[in-house]
Amino acid sequence: MRAALRDGPVRVVPHDEAFERYLSDHDLHANDRALRRTLARVGLRRAMAHDSMLTTTGYGIAWQLYKTNAEARAASVQLRADLLDDWSADQFELASLYLSQLEPRKSLNRDYSTYNLKHQAERLSRERGIATHLGNYVCNGVFIAAALSAGFHVRQIDWSSLNGFINATTRSIKAARTGQLINRSTMSALWRLVTAPDPEVSEAA
Repeated sequence: MRAALRDGPVRVVPHDEAFERYLSDHDLHANDRALRRTLARVGLRRAMAHDSMLTTTGYGIAWQLYKTNAEARAASVQLRADLLDDWSADQFELASLYLSQLEPRKSLNRDYSTYNLKHQAERLSRERGIATHLGNYVCNGVFIAAALSAGFHVRQIDWSSLNGFINATTRSIKAARTGQLINRSTMSALWRLVTAPDPEVSEAA
């Protein structure tokens, strides 16, 4: 794998059944989504390392102003830990499917927040019947992590906001609502995210 990546990112489709057979041949056992969840956690960890404020709720924690410093720290630690559980990994995959339809642009799109867009990702499963095995909910923070891992620039709306803006075109956001642009036969998008360059924060206006 390292040799294959020497010259840059390579698209590889995760093969869950082959991975399960490999584990079985070596007397190891894991759940039937172990490979994809592991790949998702790679993206989640990279986003978390990039931004120490990132939690499941977004940039920080909900109702932070109404908590003591100790309560806020404890909540932040727990919500960051929650970013790496199985549920978050499945949400990351659903968000990644949605984000695979979006096209980047140079500037941030201030017409849609990450909170707006995470609802669109949820609707793929909830209303369109796409990847229903992943559930129909995506945390704001998981969506931000998926956007960073997909190579989008993300910027917090303001210092007190849980939400951010990303640099996706309005045209692609509108087109993505139906899910028709998703390649349903592969998950190459997820592996592309894992091998993408480290995420950056956009300074574009």
